[in-house]
This record gives sequence, C-alpha cells and structure tokens, in this order.
Amino acid sequence: MFNTDGKVIKYFFLIALLCPPDNSGSKTRSFDYYKALNDNETRLLQFRDDDEALRLKVNHLEIINKSRKKHKAASVELDILASRVANKACRQAAPSAYCMGNNQI
Repeated sequence: MFNTDGKVIKYFFLIALLCPPDNSGSKTRSFDYYKALNDNETRLLQFRDDDEALRLKVNHLEIINKSRKKHKAASVELDILASRVANKACRQAAPSAYCMGNNQI
C-alpha cells in the first residue's frame, strides 16, 4: 500500500512533530501520556494510531529529542491531531504513489 522507500510516511511523520519548547526540562513524555491523548482525541477517528504505531512514534520522538538535547535545541512533542492529519494524507497519497511535489515513484 505504501511506497517502498517510505518517503511519504517519513515526510508526514515529521509534519506531525511540532516544535513547542519544553519548559519543564523533563525528558520526552511517556507512551502512556500519548496513549491517553490518542484515546481522548475525537477528531479523525478513522485515522487514529493503534498502540504499535503510537509506540513507534514515541520511540522515534525520544531519539529525536536526545539528538536535539545534544545540540541544545528545544525538545519536540507529538501532536496527536497533526499525526492523524498526516496519516490521512499518507493514506490518500499512497494508492497513486504520490510523493510531494512533482516526483512520482
């Protein structure tokens, strides 16, 4: 269903990460925190992440934030609604192998 090199998925996953500063100075929020947000979000339910997909995103987020910390950049958090919008865009683009811009796969 998705293209083999995952360009569309990677692009939209990065869109789903917003960059608000983490003023608490704490590490990346836990999977349980994001699971609760995911369970309580009522918009775009058909594009909701299952536990496995959400866990992968949270794990990736931890890696991103470790790198950002090394470079003294503010941490980022996962925006659940933006993630669903990205999921929707990926599912709509995948059947035609559309990859942002004029590039066709």
